[in-house]
Amino acid sequence: MGPHEIPGSVNLSGAWKGRIEVRMASGLVYEATAAMMMQPLDTVSESDVLDAAKEIANMIAGTIKSSLPRPCLMAAPESAVKNDGFCGQPQTEDSQVVAFRHAAGDLMVRVWEEECRH
Repeated sequence: MGPHEIPGSVNLSGAWKGRIEVRMASGLVYEATAAMMMQPLDTVSESDVLDAAKEIANMIAGTIKSSLPRPCLMAAPESAVKNDGFCGQPQTEDSQVVAFRHAAGDLMVRVWEEECRH
């Protein structure tokens, strides 16, 4: 993914501790925001996009959370405009990355496991 990405992330804690991060190219997140808000693309603001990125991360993290051991708590989602490349952070043994392609831009989901107590 290139510059002007919008990441949304959610931290999880409990029996499994980690972070779910969703990064979208700006074109994709603007289109997704317009669709979520049922508004024309040219009316979407940066604050709308940041809110949508948080909501998208929250939905994905909630789905992943349902498969994790209990107890499992989700923190409030976060988002920001980033100009550094997602690929600048290499995949490590404690993470999994899945990429999706769309005509409006790419989307990547990264799951970081900080700690797991069985």
